[in-house]
Amino acid sequence: MYKYLHFYNELPMSKKSLMICLGLVLLFSMLFAGCVNTSAPNNTTLTNTTSPPGFVTVTTAVNHTNATEASNMSVQPNLTPALSGNISTNASLNTTAMNVTMNATSTVNTTATAKANATPTEYFEQDSGPVDFGTAVNTYVPLTTATGAQNVSVLPTATLAPGNLTSNTSQNITPVSTTVNATQVNTTLTISPVNTTVNGTQVNTTLNVTPVSTSTNATQVNTTLNATGITTVNTTGTAAGNQTTVPTTEQTVNLSNLSDSEASYPIDSVVLTTHDRVVLPVSVPSSSPTVLPYDVANYSRYGYGVWQYGQGLDYEKRLDLVSPAYNNTSVSHTANLLHFFDMTDVHISDKETPAQGIFFGYLGGQSSGYSPVMLATTQVLDAAVQTINALHKAEPFDFGISLGDVANNEQYNELRWYIDVLDGKVINPDSGVKDDPVPGPLNDYQDQYKAAGLNTSIPWYQALGNHDHNWIGTNPPDDYLKANYTGEYILNMGNIFVDPLGIKSRGYYMGSIDGRTVNGDIIGVGNVSDFATPPKVLAADPNRRVLSVSDWMGEFFNTSSTPIGHGFNQSDVSSGRAYYSFEPKSDIPIKVIVLDDTQNATDADAGGYGHGSLDNEQFDWLVSELNSGQAEGQLMIIAAHVPIATELSGSSLDEYTGWSSVSQVSEEKLLSTLHEYPNLILWIAGHRHVNAINAQKSPDASHPELGFWEVETSSLRDFPQQFRTFEIVRNSDNTISILTTDVDPAVKEGSIAAKSRSYGVAAEEIFNNSLPYLPSGSYNAELVKQLSTDMQVKIQNYGTPAGK
Repeated sequence: MYKYLHFYNELPMSKKSLMICLGLVLLFSMLFAGCVNTSAPNNTTLTNTTSPPGFVTVTTAVNHTNATEASNMSVQPNLTPALSGNISTNASLNTTAMNVTMNATSTVNTTATAKANATPTEYFEQDSGPVDFGTAVNTYVPLTTATGAQNVSVLPTATLAPGNLTSNTSQNITPVSTTVNATQVNTTLTISPVNTTVNGTQVNTTLNVTPVSTSTNATQVNTTLNATGITTVNTTGTAAGNQTTVPTTEQTVNLSNLSDSEASYPIDSVVLTTHDRVVLPVSVPSSSPTVLPYDVANYSRYGYGVWQYGQGLDYEKRLDLVSPAYNNTSVSHTANLLHFFDMTDVHISDKETPAQGIFFGYLGGQSSGYSPVMLATTQVLDAAVQTINALHKAEPFDFGISLGDVANNEQYNELRWYIDVLDGKVINPDSGVKDDPVPGPLNDYQDQYKAAGLNTSIPWYQALGNHDHNWIGTNPPDDYLKANYTGEYILNMGNIFVDPLGIKSRGYYMGSIDGRTVNGDIIGVGNVSDFATPPKVLAADPNRRVLSVSDWMGEFFNTSSTPIGHGFNQSDVSSGRAYYSFEPKSDIPIKVIVLDDTQNATDADAGGYGHGSLDNEQFDWLVSELNSGQAEGQLMIIAAHVPIATELSGSSLDEYTGWSSVSQVSEEKLLSTLHEYPNLILWIAGHRHVNAINAQKSPDASHPELGFWEVETSSLRDFPQQFRTFEIVRNSDNTISILTTDVDPAVKEGSIAAKSRSYGVAAEEIFNNSLPYLPSGSYNAELVKQLSTDMQVKIQNYGTPAGK
């Protein structure tokens, strides 16, 4: 104690006064209700992260410790914004929440509050409701002393009140701007940069497109705060004042309403298609042991999941649908008619749900039951969307369409994640309780992130898949299953593929994923007799509830992208009538007919509900659409989830993915009907997770125009994890060509989506799925189609010159 008194006596009067003032400030702040406790020891983060219910907080704490010289100070800016409401575009918000100046006195000038020259411990709170421009917000400034005569510990805190904030290019919310002893500490949120300067060491923090920087001595620490969190790099600064600078992160900020922010996971700067390069698995070393699917930790150890880029694939020109006498040696592309993309079988997965089918794949068998790609399905979709956006800038798409199985297990949260990724929302790909396998933001599959969103100039449409309204795509859920989805006990089910009782059978716990683990370890799987008590997931979650077809369709009207409903008609929602047609370009005679060819829950169970099927009502509607399109001189495309008349792939799932034996409309009847329409040029589908092209040839060789092309696109979930683009062009002889191109998402090295690609490659190596066109699984083609004489005459007047 004596040495501290001696130190005080040696100080000049001005500094004694400062210490006295600061001491009084400290005493008063401790007595004042609502302020943080400032009596924390040195090297302790002082924060107040309290925010109103329903809001989130972010704390950026910068501790400067070991302040051994009189000019050093402990500065800890604490920023706690609670954001709510819609932050949209256009308008100006310029609110300076606080401006604190401390020199020889302890005067605090608070310009954004209701009072000026306020004492450091006064607390100002705005009434709840919308924030008006220039209105004061919640602000409190507790101060503490540090270790030297001129040292101070400054803990400014700004809390934005709830309400609607309108912003865009001129938004400048400045929660804290503090000057202490000629040292500048600036903290700025959103568009404006945050600069903190203390004696020369620099700490940079970036909030989306907005940098946050802090300077002290001479050491730089870069901290990236994207949409949802802060990535912290700890650095010790040794220049000038021998200070230790430790930026720390307390919580994350929800920026879901910042419409102009960038994606948290940017893709690679090089965006190419499989025409330029392909993804090739690198063979597993012959000396490596067999690795079971669940043993993710040993994938890389034994050489599973390694890939490299290979030479691109040219377009194979397919003349299957033209007459044998056709000569195309002098034919060229004359006009562009339509450019679009499709993606399918995204299988957005709630990996922590208690109601899944991991049992069917964790030891081998069906990769659709389990493979570690299920950990990062939303991030892979986000990467695909960004890749589409990049391609769109080079050659605009007229539309996009998703061909079903957007959800893996018909759950509400899975569907919302899917729509929200396309809408560019903040995604929390976690259910039950919040998990963080790798502490910190944006470094594991559970972290909240900001999706890029599909370019708003691209309209996108949707088809229904069997996984979107059946338990793991196989069966309509009964009451037992429905209760299991939202409970905590892991599903007890028999082997539905061999047990005649199907989903009424019991005997095996189906398993779930422990979201706390880096590799997504499997829990609660195996024979019921091996468990002393029934296994549970970490927490139940009502957002895991199953959706009826009507409920599923209704969610597409809760969207910020276009068109609202994404093809579905509001009048059809209540009946679950998930089929429609649309004309993508008003100046081009092309119609797209979207079918729901998944099985209805009222069908008899004949080997499950994963087959193709049409009832008589939809078939009659389809015939009406085909008749009108033919009569009006429109080229026609059919889009559906399940393909028709496909060649068997050799997969054990072939019997579960073909056409239903109990469909009201047989596959033969459907195919023969389609062959009556020469303007039908294309059927596009997913379902089988393969890239495949089949020529559905005319039954009459003298009329080749009655044939059409069928193009299947691989799953975005399983290797090769691709979507596909289509360019329809008019040729110089008035035939048409359909150029189909497979596209790999341009994943950035080290990203969550890149890790998922490695998992997809490993799963292919372990499960040995029967894929065509290996090793890449990719196939590009130019598909030539002859038209009727009448359509040749009409089409020659349409399209923009090719190459423009």
